Amino acid sequence: MQLRFASPLVLAVALAACGGGDGDAPAPGPTSTPTPRPTPTPRPTPTPTPTTTPTPGTQQFPPSETLANVCTADGERRFIRSHMDEIYLWYSEIRDSSANVTGTVEDYFNSLRIATLDHSGKPKDRFSYIRTLQDNEKRSPSGPSYGVYWTESQPRRVAYVLKDSPAERAGLKRGAQLVNVLAATYLSWYRPPTGASVTFTVRDTPTSAEREITLRAANVVEDPLPLSKVVQAGGRQVGYVQFNTYEIDNGQDRLIDTLSALQRQGISDVVLDLRYNGGGWLYQAWSLASMLGGSHVQGKAFVRMKYNDKRQEATRQGVVPFTTQVGANPDGGTHAVGSALPQLSLPRVYVLATGWTCSASEATINGLRGAGVEVVLIGSTTCGKPYGFVERKNCGKAIAAIEVEMANEVGYGGYTDGFAPTCAVADDLSHERGDAAEGLLAAALHHIQTGSCPAKSAEAAQEPLPQAAAGGIDMDFQRPELPGVRLLPADLRR
Repeated sequence: MQLRFASPLVLAVALAACGGGDGDAPAPGPTSTPTPRPTPTPRPTPTPTPTTTPTPGTQQFPPSETLANVCTADGERRFIRSHMDEIYLWYSEIRDSSANVTGTVEDYFNSLRIATLDHSGKPKDRFSYIRTLQDNEKRSPSGPSYGVYWTESQPRRVAYVLKDSPAERAGLKRGAQLVNVLAATYLSWYRPPTGASVTFTVRDTPTSAEREITLRAANVVEDPLPLSKVVQAGGRQVGYVQFNTYEIDNGQDRLIDTLSALQRQGISDVVLDLRYNGGGWLYQAWSLASMLGGSHVQGKAFVRMKYNDKRQEATRQGVVPFTTQVGANPDGGTHAVGSALPQLSLPRVYVLATGWTCSASEATINGLRGAGVEVVLIGSTTCGKPYGFVERKNCGKAIAAIEVEMANEVGYGGYTDGFAPTCAVADDLSHERGDAAEGLLAAALHHIQTGSCPAKSAEAAQEPLPQAAAGGIDMDFQRPELPGVRLLPADLRR
C-alpha cells in the first residue's frame, strides 16, 4: 500500500481490476439438400470451462476484493492468486504451472512465492508468509512468554531477559549458559501458551555451579525501550538508547520521550542499540530517523518506495520525506499527529548491530545515510531486509506478500546482504547491555573519542565456556521473525 505524506500520514491502496469474455458455438450447417454443400464455416474452439484453480498464461485475474471472504479452499486460492497478481513485487515471475493446487491453502500460497535467487545466491523472497490469525497473535511481541532470548549459536547463552518476566523473576541474566533441558510441556522457547513450563539447568557464569530453574509462561508486556542513559566519553555527553522492537504500539511515544530527555541533557552523540531489533512499523523508524537527523535531513527523502510495474503511480507518490512532526499515530498514543518532534540534528549516529538487526532497523540506517548523516555501525553485519508489506486478512488468515522495495534519498536499496559494520565487534555476553565496559558500547565510545575502531573485539576477551551437557530435551531456539517492514493500511489511519 502506498505511503503519502502530508499531515496526517496517508496510505492508499492500489488495486488492479481486469475482465474477460466468452465464445459462442456456431449453428449447424444444412444437411438435407442434394445441391452442393457450401464450404463450412470453421468452428471456433469452445471456451474451456473455468477450472477451480487459476491457470498460467496471459489471463487477467479479477479484483481480489471481489473474491474476499469465500472461505472454501478454492475460494481462498482464488483470492490469494488475484491478491498476488495485484501487489506482489515479483508478480511477473510467478509460475502457475508449479503451483500446489492439491495441498492446503498455505501450500498454495508458498508455492507462488518465487524461487529466484538474489545476487548472493539466496532466495529473493525469504520473507512472505501466510498464517492463521491465531498463530499471528502468538507472534505478537507481548503475550505469553518465558521472557528469555537465547543466542542462536552454541553454546546457548542468555542474550537478554525481558523486564517483569518469569525469567527475570528466576534471576536469569545476560550471559548465563544453558546446560541441559530436563522437562518441557512446549518444545519452543518462544511464544509458548500460557501455563507452559520448562525446567532446565544453567551456569550463571563460566565458573559457577549449575542450578536448576523452572519457568512457567505468563503474559509479558514488553517494553520496547527498556533502558536509556547518559555516559561519558572523553568529556562528551553520550546518550545510550536501547531499542528492541518497532513492533509495539507505544514504541513511538517511548522514542519521543527518551530523545526529548536526552536533548534536554545536552548530549552530543547518540548510541542506538539495535542489536536485537528485528524491525516492525515503518512509521516508528520514520519518526526516529527524523528526530536524530533533525535539520541535517529536512527536505530529503527518508525512504523511496518501489512497487511493481502495475503500480507506477504508487511508486511516484511513494516518497516519504523526513518530518518535524508526528506523521502517524495509529494506536492513539500520547503524541498526536501534528505534534512537534524533538530535533537532535546529529551529523553522526552510532548503531550497535548484529544479524538480528533487521527490517525497520535497517530502514533507519539507510535513510539516515542517504540524507548525509554518518552512521557508524558497531558489531556485525545486519540481516538484509529491504522490503515492506501490508498484511491482508481473509478467511481467518493473515497474508503478507512482499510488495515494496525501499531505497533512500540517493536511490540506494536492495541491501539483501545487510550492512557491514564499521567496527567488527563480537556481542559481549559477559557484560549487561548499557554497561560502558560491554564490548559493543565500549567500541562505540572508543570511536567517539578517537575516530577509530578498537584494536581487539569483545570476543578475544571472553572466557572459555564449559561444554553443555549431552542429551536432554531438544528445544526450538528459532526466534519468530518479521518478513519485512510493516506499512500502515488506510483503515488504520487516525
